[in-house]
Amino acid sequence: MRMVGYGRVSTDHEEQRDSLEHQQAFFQDFARARGHTLVRVYADQGISGKWLKKRDGFLQMLRDAERGEFELVVVKDISRFARTTVDSLESIRRLKALGIECIFVNNSLKVLGESEFIVTIMAAIAQEESANLSRRVKFGKQEGAKRGRVPPELYGYDRVDAFTLRINPAEGETVKRIFHWYTGEGIGCRAIALRLTALGIPAKRGGDW
Repeated sequence: MRMVGYGRVSTDHEEQRDSLEHQQAFFQDFARARGHTLVRVYADQGISGKWLKKRDGFLQMLRDAERGEFELVVVKDISRFARTTVDSLESIRRLKALGIECIFVNNSLKVLGESEFIVTIMAAIAQEESANLSRRVKFGKQEGAKRGRVPPELYGYDRVDAFTLRINPAEGETVKRIFHWYTGEGIGCRAIALRLTALGIPAKRGGDW
């Protein structure tokens, strides 16, 4: 059976990039052990599962499915597939209509012509876990701010210590340009990110915006 894998990590941190590499190795081992032909591994790096329209790898997978390029999609965990129940079900139904099987390995789910009840439950749990994580992160940042703590990384500034920021002149000039593009020219965030990358201006951690 022609198989593809889908992997996603929600940040571009080094440990998360490593996680994506592990996901790709997993798909190779999975296909080999079951006698499938691994056609391709689709991946979205540094992208949240919350916004389907921004996940180029996932959308390319759906387009290739329409062209009949594979018969099986394997995902390690349903939370990697989508972070909202609606997106999960709509995508699964779209693939099922094309006769494409979906397997979520960590959840022990295999979806093709079966009841959607368990899939719905697992997708809802993944969505709630994502929401809880966002609330915990937000709470932690608010508590740190109350104590006067500064974030470890903030574009336009260098962190002197846990309570002190110092303006980074070079990054400060970029902040001014971003502000002008957004407020003066009405350019959206994604277009600004593409423009910064095209100009060769590195993000805080380097690389593309």
